Amino acid sequence: MKRKRSHLKAPESLALVIERSGESRFSRQKLPISAETWKRTVGARIADRAKPWGLDRGVLTIHTATSAWAAELSMLAPTILERLRSFSVSVTSLRFRVAPVEPPRDPIHARATRLIPKPRPLDAALAHALTAVDDDALRLAIADAAAAHLAWSDHTSGNPTKRVANAKAAAAPQVAGTKTVRRAPK
Repeated sequence: MKRKRSHLKAPESLALVIERSGESRFSRQKLPISAETWKRTVGARIADRAKPWGLDRGVLTIHTATSAWAAELSMLAPTILERLRSFSVSVTSLRFRVAPVEPPRDPIHARATRLIPKPRPLDAALAHALTAVDDDALRLAIADAAAAHLAWSDHTSGNPTKRVANAKAAAAPQVAGTKTVRRAPK
């Protein structure tokens, strides 16, 4: 007798199908946590550089690409433990080891960059208030910070009269890996 197939309202992701079927059933060592669960727990960037390796008496051993990653993740251990428990993984503590970690299969996606507007001149009242600061270096640092803050506030406020007049007035960072230059909105 044929078993009826349950009908799905939407297509199921391949990652979930693989996880359900046992993605590592042919590997020499069974991973303690599926790759998809690990990625949802720590995020894609960390999952690319740190992999769960073994689970022994509640201690999850995680291989990291470098000692810097191990140090950083050890500071995030309470948060990672909490998230793992939310996925019903019975873990009491984490242990980090520096070991070879395979690089991600997917190319690294360029993160969106934000436009940094050119610092705006200070208002007369603010410039006058800064004259009360005796230390020259401190006065210049405060003036620079205030000019950058005012420019950023104008840029993000949506006020077209105060926005950067043209794209050349603002720094135009390149998107990583491309020759595309981001321009200021008009």
